[in-house]
Amino acid sequence: MTTSSDDHTELLYNHDPYMAETTATVTEVSGEDVILDRTLFYPEGGGQAADTGRVGGHQVARLRRERTRLEQVGTGAPVPVAAVVVHTLPGHDLATGDVVDLELDWQRRYDNMKTHTLAHLLYIAVSEHLHHR
Repeated sequence: MTTSSDDHTELLYNHDPYMAETTATVTEVSGEDVILDRTLFYPEGGGQAADTGRVGGHQVARLRRERTRLEQVGTGAPVPVAAVVVHTLPGHDLATGDVVDLELDWQRRYDNMKTHTLAHLLYIAVSEHLHHR
C-alpha cells in the first residue's frame, strides 16, 4: 500500500469503543487489501485480539496497522493514536471512492474488551500480592 506519510485512518474506536456500525470511504485498494478513511475495527495489538466484521458486505479476514504513531497516555504503555489500518477482504469488488458500510462483530468486541480488562485487573492483583510477600 502506498499512502502518503501524512495520511492515516481515523480510528473511531479511540473515540467511541461502543460504535458497532458506520460508513467509510475507500481511499486505496491493492489486491485484497483495502484502506478506508476511517474504521471502527481494532487491529490486533497491545495484547488485545483484532476485531472481526464486514466492510461493504465482505468479511474482514485480517487487520493490520502501518505507519503507527504512538503517544504516551497516563503512566501506562504508549498507545497507537494514528495509523493506516489495512483491511484484508478476500474476494471484494471495491474501488477507490466507494462508500461502504462497516459492521462490527459486536459480541466479539465486547468479549475482547471484558477479557482485556480482566487481564489488567489480574496483573494488578498478582503484582500487589507478590510485592507484599
